[in-house]
Amino acid sequence: MDLCTAAPGTRQEEKAATLERMGQPGARRLKHIRCRCDVDPAWTLEVLRRAAPTLEELFVSMPREEHLRTVHAMPRLRRMYLIASSSTRLALPALPHGSLEWLRVSGLPQPALVSLLQAHAASLRVLWLDVSRGAKSGAKPKAKPFKVLFKCDLRLSRLVLWSSGHHQPSGCPGQLAKARRTLPGALVQCKDCDRVPWEYL
Repeated sequence: MDLCTAAPGTRQEEKAATLERMGQPGARRLKHIRCRCDVDPAWTLEVLRRAAPTLEELFVSMPREEHLRTVHAMPRLRRMYLIASSSTRLALPALPHGSLEWLRVSGLPQPALVSLLQAHAASLRVLWLDVSRGAKSGAKPKAKPFKVLFKCDLRLSRLVLWSSGHHQPSGCPGQLAKARRTLPGALVQCKDCDRVPWEYL
């Protein structure tokens, strides 16, 4: 949805018309959308709220807490690709149980990631987890993302570890071994070392 990249106060007629169409009785069911939340957060939030009843797949980037809460309440959502900024101070409280089955996640602060994974632990089957530690632009490295697996009681059938930054093959065997011990029933892979093809929404 390219309107998500239009700044507040621009393309107002198109934005209003889009929301109006989404709210009309008999409007086409939205099953899949792509939203960037940091350009016009209020408008994007309203898009997510109106799409919520029927949305099944979602690509969402740079969300705020209110966007994530709205996403979490979507009753039909099954697949999500979530990108957050490593500089974002997102915090989520304990969430009610959700129904995601497939998730790719990058950049989400560890407390928010733990809350998200715990909420979907019973339903989540496939997780693509970005294990990059160093943020771009020289920011302080974050904690090892794969450590969240120890806290979430996940029931995955498949875990793919990947890096949005520089892939370090020397660190993969240790990470994979720890993840396999934590998830003995899951297929655990490194996207680069195991040459796993991307899965797209």
